[in-house]
Amino acid sequence: IYYPLGLLMLRQFMMTIPKSYDEAAVCDGAGKLTIFFRVILPMSKSTIMVAFVMHFVSVWNNFFSAMIFLNSTAKMTLPLGITVLNTTDGNSNMPLMTSAVLLTLIPPMIIYIFGQKYLMQGIWLGQKKEKTSNTGKNEAIPVTVQSSQSESFQAGDLILTVSLISR
Repeated sequence: IYYPLGLLMLRQFMMTIPKSYDEAAVCDGAGKLTIFFRVILPMSKSTIMVAFVMHFVSVWNNFFSAMIFLNSTAKMTLPLGITVLNTTDGNSNMPLMTSAVLLTLIPPMIIYIFGQKYLMQGIWLGQKKEKTSNTGKNEAIPVTVQSSQSESFQAGDLILTVSLISR
């Protein structure tokens, strides 16, 4: 399945992985496929999950392509079926439409619940910055966020931070 944004995200993430991991694996006797599957791919798990969730949601909510290619009501997707339930004369069956919208929300929520661990890891990795210390070594340090109430939060408190910033 072709998803350009996911490919771009994966490429950009893989470009940030230091070459020293590859060099260490080569010193241990690993080949190119072993390096990819045992070193690079496990590091990219969170990015792959983010790309998967974004692609799944875009395909699940795809309305335009389904409207063009499907001509049978038996094969309609849920977003397209919801518009068929809506009538222009105001006699729509609202309980049926509401239940259809709820059915449309269930699969993306399940995907999000199972992938939440990897999504949060991706957010955590995105907030780490590398700085060079006096010894010349690169150290990864977490970013702390200052709220308007001068409280400091780590990246694990993301929901609380977002709620304080939005006030």
